[in-house]
Amino acid sequence: MGHAQYNYQHYKSKSGFFIVKIQEAFQYLPDWYQKGEVRGKVFQYYYVLRSVMREHPEVRKCLTRCKHCGIFFLTHPRNAGRRDLRCPFGCRQAHRKKSLKERSAQYYRSDDGKKKKKWHNRARSLHPRQPDNGGNDLAHKEPSVQEMVICLDKVALGHIQMVVSLIEKRYVKLSEISKMVEKIMRQHSMVKGEELAYAHANEVQRSP
Repeated sequence: MGHAQYNYQHYKSKSGFFIVKIQEAFQYLPDWYQKGEVRGKVFQYYYVLRSVMREHPEVRKCLTRCKHCGIFFLTHPRNAGRRDLRCPFGCRQAHRKKSLKERSAQYYRSDDGKKKKKWHNRARSLHPRQPDNGGNDLAHKEPSVQEMVICLDKVALGHIQMVVSLIEKRYVKLSEISKMVEKIMRQHSMVKGEELAYAHANEVQRSP
């Protein structure tokens, strides 16, 4: 029982940590997760992902691949079996922004859009922006761990919430996830640079 509880806490915290760290290195490219320093983090993330599925085989049906970049991730049970999903590390967000930009461009090419754009341009000419003082009145400081958590992408936090809810077999509130991620980031900030040595090279594969 104690061993199972340890594994559960270990996988929960590690999955949250790697989801955050992988997203920090995201690039909107098909093979972004296979290059540079992020490649090692993805290997370790896959190790944790496989471990979660061994401990909780019922979540294997939720495993899917990103339509754009191909990285593996867990999706909500209602999306099990779908092959048109984009990952929460950045592809989903980038696709939404691209679609929004395309819709906006299409709208501003219409007659109503042209009128609205003309109105906006007129408003800007009547109320010009104040010159930037370069921010000299504000002292530069590094963001705190709590500020980093608050600034995290909502899609990534929502994904962690979903994964932890799958593992715990209950609905986990977003406030609980924020506290958990804050704790994880604080712990790892104190041991920055320390290598995580639980993923062996002969165990690492491209897929879980």
